[in-house]
Amino acid sequence: FPEDLEDENTTFNPEYSHQVFGDDEVAFGYKGLKILLYYIAGNLSTLFRIEYTSRVNERFDCVEADDVESKIREIIPPGFCTNTDDFVSLLEKEVNFKPFGMLLHTYSIHNE
Repeated sequence: FPEDLEDENTTFNPEYSHQVFGDDEVAFGYKGLKILLYYIAGNLSTLFRIEYTSRVNERFDCVEADDVESKIREIIPPGFCTNTDDFVSLLEKEVNFKPFGMLLHTYSIHNE
């Protein structure tokens, strides 16, 4: 659902990111960094966005921030969206998606 894109309750932090950002699991040079990856269940279309509140400036801070975008581009398939409106348009086309195969079993978990 499009409203889930802005709902913090539908997101999670990665358990491991050392494969992308090294043993310290740190992307250097950003404050408030968010790497947003959303997938459509049916066709796995992807929305990829990067947000941050501030970034070091090589000209003034004499250091360069990690190129987070290129690191993520190396691990996700090409053809992803970077525009939320384009992604929502693809999402709306998948509203009637039904997984292939036959349902064999279901279960529910009730947490209080």
